[in-house]
Amino acid sequence: MPKRLFMLDLRIFQPLIFSMYIRKVIQKGKKNKNYTYYRLVENIRTENGPRQRTLLNLGRLNLPSERHSLLAKRIEEYLKNQLLLFQNDPEIESLAFYFGQRLINQSSMPSSRLPAVEVILDTLEASHCRTIGSEQVGLSWFRYLEMDRLLREQGMSERQVHMAALSIIGRLIEPGSELATLAWAKERSGLGELLAEDFAHVSKNSIYQIADQLYAHKEALEVHLWQRERKIFNLREHLILYDLTNTYLEGSGADNPKAQFGLSKERRNDCRLITLGLVVDEDGFPKKSRFFNGNQSEPETLKEMILTLAGDREYQDRPITVVLDAGIATEENLDDLKQAQIHYVVVSRRRHDFPDKQGGYITIRENEREKIQVWVVEEGEEKVLYVHSRGKEFKERSIRTKFEKLFEEQLTLLKQGLSRANTTKRYDKVVERIGRLKERYRRISSYYEIRVVKEGELAVDVQFRLNRPDQLDEKYSGSYFLRTNRLDLDEKEIWNIYNLIRRIEKSFQCLKSELGFRPIYHQKERRSDAHLFISVLAYHLLNSIEHRLRSLGDHRTWSTIRKKLSTHTRVTVSLRNQKNQFYMVRLNVKPNDDQKTIYRNLLVKETMLTPKLMVT
Repeated sequence: MPKRLFMLDLRIFQPLIFSMYIRKVIQKGKKNKNYTYYRLVENIRTENGPRQRTLLNLGRLNLPSERHSLLAKRIEEYLKNQLLLFQNDPEIESLAFYFGQRLINQSSMPSSRLPAVEVILDTLEASHCRTIGSEQVGLSWFRYLEMDRLLREQGMSERQVHMAALSIIGRLIEPGSELATLAWAKERSGLGELLAEDFAHVSKNSIYQIADQLYAHKEALEVHLWQRERKIFNLREHLILYDLTNTYLEGSGADNPKAQFGLSKERRNDCRLITLGLVVDEDGFPKKSRFFNGNQSEPETLKEMILTLAGDREYQDRPITVVLDAGIATEENLDDLKQAQIHYVVVSRRRHDFPDKQGGYITIRENEREKIQVWVVEEGEEKVLYVHSRGKEFKERSIRTKFEKLFEEQLTLLKQGLSRANTTKRYDKVVERIGRLKERYRRISSYYEIRVVKEGELAVDVQFRLNRPDQLDEKYSGSYFLRTNRLDLDEKEIWNIYNLIRRIEKSFQCLKSELGFRPIYHQKERRSDAHLFISVLAYHLLNSIEHRLRSLGDHRTWSTIRKKLSTHTRVTVSLRNQKNQFYMVRLNVKPNDDQKTIYRNLLVKETMLTPKLMVT
């Protein structure tokens, strides 16, 4: 076997003179208690002789003292870009990398003072790449909304404010659990540098505790954001949208009284659920949020979420109109809204008798794919709007055809099995199977008449037919009814106001798809509530960013913006000169034109971090 030849550049293994070492410091604190911590120092020559200079406070170093010299040596090797033939143990390597990066980050020199030097180009290396694009946007709007100021006023320390920023901005950029946010901050994000905060050794308990503290200030945060967003964006706030959604928990959820089985919006009926009630305005800005039991009845939540707004000083001088879906718009709730002098536009829970509509339609939208026709009548103190959508009709008829076909196929298979061997024939079992089919296809099964013919204990035939085709046609006709006590509105205005319900649907979609709202892994009530509330706070940032862009004609979503900014990073570039001096520069990658446009439109500085230089 031929021998392999290796070419090794011995310049990278030139002997180094090590001048760094770790010094133990004992400081006397309160009650004469001694505190021990460590410093990284180096020997330097001065006009007055050799001296020691502190480079970095290492804090409480959990490393045996006999290995301190090895760590100091490896830190200096790392700073001088010295390669090793044999690696140290992982603990020394991890600590050397961590302290070396801290030393580089705190060694700052303005870009205007970076020296002009001759270097060897083939020693050029780039390392420690961190994303800063979305982080700069998130942090800027965290500060524009003055969340940091409010948290300080609530008694949080500067460190706690930075941890809160990590939780909220992390949920905006890297949706997931608190542990996922922590891993993102430690491994990929430059948010720590932007905040001048070290997240490398933050524990999971710390990130959980800050979530608990944010939830403890829920009321103050929601009122503050309500007022701040109104001031920044000059919000109209004449329309209030209210709806509920739910999300599911992984695990038993036995320690969470809110976690209950119910009808899942995501068809996860096998999991316990928690329900979110959310109030937003016509521009999608949240006003109030509340977490309910997973089996919470929708109509029962209205009084707590909406009627309290009528007496709020923020709305005393401005009439509001509430937009509700059919699930909440019970007669009792509408009576309560009338008594509170709150206007409403809602989906009616019942069908209304209209006169012959031939020739009475008004077309309010028409294009190749859609045609919306309406008819309005007054019923007492209300207007009722009949709405027919051609696109909705096509969709509903397709759904109806699909369910009819599947339901009848299953009934036919059951009937054919009565004449074959080794199939269910007992009358009670056949009836039981039909009951399960009715439950599975409950949208359509109630419109069928089904009869099982029996002889003795056995079923001999299954007969079925569609017995209410007119009612089924009406149900899947693509039409619905809207009710309002705003008699001053015409047909188009009523329909346009109701369609703002899409705003809150978009809010729920953003929470679930873009902000880590689902699933919940926490098993305790306060932890799951805190997790969900962080997603709501992140949505305040998301909606502020998108609203600002929409006002400038940019209708891209936050997920698109986040992808565009993901390539803007910060890196460490290292080079060596002929005298074996190493230059390590921490700098930002230059943003591209699209990134510059996004920063400009969102009032974000392109260079929130300046270059930093270390010479070794």
